[in-house]
This record gives sequence, structure tokens and C-alpha cells, in this order.
Amino acid sequence: MGRLIVAFAVLALAAPLAAQSGSAPAVTGDLRLRWEDFATPAAAPADRRKYDLTSARLRLNLEFERGSWRIHAAVQGALARTLPEDAVFGAGRSYYVASGGEAEPETADLLELSVSLRTPRFRITAGRQAFGEGFETGTGLDRLDAVKRTRLAERLVGNWEWVNVARRFDGASLAVDRASWNLSGFAHRLLSGGVNYATPLERLDKVHVVGATWTFKRGTLLERTELRIFDVGYRDERDSVVALAGGNLSLHTFGLSLLGGDDANDWLVWAAAQRGSWGVDPQRAWAAFAEYGHQWQSAVARPWLRCGAARASGDPDPRSGERRTFFNVVPTNHKWYGAMDFVAFSNLTTLYAHLLVFPAPRLQLELGVHHFRLTEQHDAWVLGSGPFDNASLGYQRRANASASDRLGHEVDLIATYALTQAGSVEVGGGRFLGGAVVRSSLPDHADGSWLYAQLVWKF
Repeated sequence: MGRLIVAFAVLALAAPLAAQSGSAPAVTGDLRLRWEDFATPAAAPADRRKYDLTSARLRLNLEFERGSWRIHAAVQGALARTLPEDAVFGAGRSYYVASGGEAEPETADLLELSVSLRTPRFRITAGRQAFGEGFETGTGLDRLDAVKRTRLAERLVGNWEWVNVARRFDGASLAVDRASWNLSGFAHRLLSGGVNYATPLERLDKVHVVGATWTFKRGTLLERTELRIFDVGYRDERDSVVALAGGNLSLHTFGLSLLGGDDANDWLVWAAAQRGSWGVDPQRAWAAFAEYGHQWQSAVARPWLRCGAARASGDPDPRSGERRTFFNVVPTNHKWYGAMDFVAFSNLTTLYAHLLVFPAPRLQLELGVHHFRLTEQHDAWVLGSGPFDNASLGYQRRANASASDRLGHEVDLIATYALTQAGSVEVGGGRFLGGAVVRSSLPDHADGSWLYAQLVWKF
């Protein structure tokens, strides 16, 4: 409540400045309502597998602009209903445990409050803000920009918008933009949130993400392709993490991406190495993925097919004194590794295909098919999207007691229909078929299913 008062106080002070410049505050917002139904994997016959839950989220945004300056504030209210008290797996359990054992949690808080200076060649934003690495500058082609937003942005640092509370950052981000290149950087303190209704949008104890990106724009060095070089640093000194790892986490993930294409074709390659320390052990890990897409623009329903492969290192010998499991940092994993959120990009090898079709002007259908394996059989199955409170790492590790690396398969189908320019409805779901790895951890039921319906209205 105190932060809400501060936000409106700042806006009240900014209002006279905006009035003097002849500008009025911009007021926008959005409402999201969602229902979800789960049948999850389970370890024992008595475990509760089936449950449903509902959630709602309302946001109000206010902006004042004067010349190159902008003041932005956003408040958020969120609630959930019928969270399962006795579920053992899935999103329902994550919400319930992270929210302090509340079956019907509610929260209202200051989501964002920032000041920005923007010129054609320079931008800096300081304060509480949304932030995702990967889309520092556009490509100049709308189709490629869509690929960049949905397939590249937030791989390592993201807003985790799919869950109801979401993630935000306190800090600063800046960019210097030129005709042929863009240099961007950021330094942030991570906030709680995500699945956590109990203490959302609180600064976590000493969790920092910093980074820099240098993008050579499309066509500058390579024909129809941009080259992006990045370095993302993560430091975690929370007491819970120090106890788990035997010391602080201090990691740098550096690499490059190539994104190219035209009106019909697109390709994306991303590779990263990770170095630093995991407590007392040195960290030496890596990850990479590659995708290719083609859209038949003149065909009926304009089908767009994308195929790809991704691989993140695991640890072949946890007793070696050197940790080799790739750490996924603080991403938005819901966008890539299956809509049911059963895997993270750690010790993961996956093949996948996505098909988008547009059978009517307002209708989009998306089919996703995923095959999952463990990169290293003797390492764990990892789930999660990063820290959401001070008590946990933010990733769950489930040991593999099987003699196999087969994690499973997932099929997702989602339909999105635009009711108006402001409103849209989504319905969809997924089916997960667990392999030997899942059966070793959750032997009673290795399979799972998920259904959802969602309404989003912007104003």
C-alpha cells in the first residue's frame, strides 16, 4: 500500500509539468481472466492429480510526457481462486506453496514506476520496470520483429508474464542507437513475484542481473541477417542459495545470435557459454538452439511452419568438483519449452515444431510438438523460471533414477480470436506423455493434460 501511495504521489507532482507543456496524461490498462484445468503426473495413487483454478489480473498504466522525458507508473491487482491445497505437481501447487498456503490469495501493488529520457539516438530508463533481453532493437521487417519477440526475447532475462503476478526489476537500462548498430546495457535488482502472491514485488536479498548487448543491424555485416553479441551476469547471495550451493552464485553467460530472413523465410541461431562459480565449484556450461521457419504467404490460411532443436548442457559427473549444468537465469520459459511448463533450459535436449495458421482474419491457430530428453542421463530433470521469493532457488531438480534419458513428449494446441481491437479470447491446452525419467520420479502417473480459457481486454 505504501508503494501505491508513492506512485500516485509522483504522478500528482508530474501532472502540473504535463499541464504546462499542454500534454495530458495517457491512461491505459488491461484486464485478464483465466480458467485452467489440470491432470498432472503423480508419485502415488493417493496424490491429487486433478484440479482447476481461476485467476484475474487488472493493470492500470499512467504516463506523462514532456519533451524527451517520460514518467511511467503502473499498478496491478491480482487474485486466484480454488488453488489446490493438496496437489503435488503443476502450476496449482507452485501458486499455493509460493503464496504461503493461501487457497484464494489476493494482492495489489506498485508494478512499475520509472523515469525515462528518450532521444532518437539514446535512451535511459531508471526505476521499477519491465525488462527482457533479446529485443534491444528492431530488424526493420515486421515479420522478423515478430520472430524476435516470440522466439528470441526473454531467453535469459524476462518478465514471466504468463503467471499471474509476473516479474519486474528495480534498476536502470540504457541504449545507444545508430544506423548500423545498437549498444544496450542494464543493471537490475530482481523482485519477487511470478507465482508468489504472498510477498510480490519485493526486492529479493542480493539477487542482481547485469548485462550488455551489441547488435549489428540486419544487413550491416551479413546479408538479411543481424548479429547480436551479449553478456548476461547473474549474482545471487541469498542465504537459502548459499546454504544450497555452499556459497554465492556468480555467473556470466556470454554468446551470440544470428537472426535473418525475408517476407517468407526466417532463421535463428543462438549459442552461449557460461562461466563463473556455483558456490565453491567452478561453473563451465553451455547452451545452443537453431530454428528455421517458412510461411506460405499466398496459400490458404497462410501457414507458417517452424522447426528447431535446442540443447543445454548437463553434468555428467556431479562429484567431479566442476558444475556443468547450464543455469537458465531468469527467463520466460513458457514461450519455448512447451506451454505446460514442465521443463527448463537446463540439462535439456529438445526437438520441436510449431505450425501457425490464420484461417480467418481474426483467428490464429498454433500447434506445437515437442520431444524432450535429458542431455546427461546422470543429471536431474529441471523445472522452473527463476527466483520468485527469498526461500528457494527458483528451479526444482528431480533426480533421474531410470536407466534412460527419455523425458517425454508434449503436444499443445492454442486458438486465439480477436473479438475487437481491444479484446481477445484464447482457448487451448496440452498433453504431456512422460518418459522413463518422469516415471522414475512420478511413478503412479507419468502423463498429464492441461486445458485453459483466457479473456484479455485492453483499454
